[in-house]
Amino acid sequence: MTQLVGVPQETMLVRAQSVWSPVEQALNECEVDMVILGTHGRTGAMKLLLRSVAEEIFRQAGVPVLTIGPSVRKGVS
Repeated sequence: MTQLVGVPQETMLVRAQSVWSPVEQALNECEVDMVILGTHGRTGAMKLLLRSVAEEIFRQAGVPVLTIGPSVRKGVS
């Protein structure tokens, strides 16, 4: 994971049935200023079948959400 100098960050891994519930809890408890998410970049039928976690989060989050798609180069620092 890329570290930004002077920018506090926290990474959380949560396993749950619902995506939004633990994200909402973390947003409220941790005073989050921004959410950064990786995405698969699915479209069309695959997006409909598998639903977009990123879309669910950025539609409901009360803070800015930055999504990073699969075409972003690896190794960027």
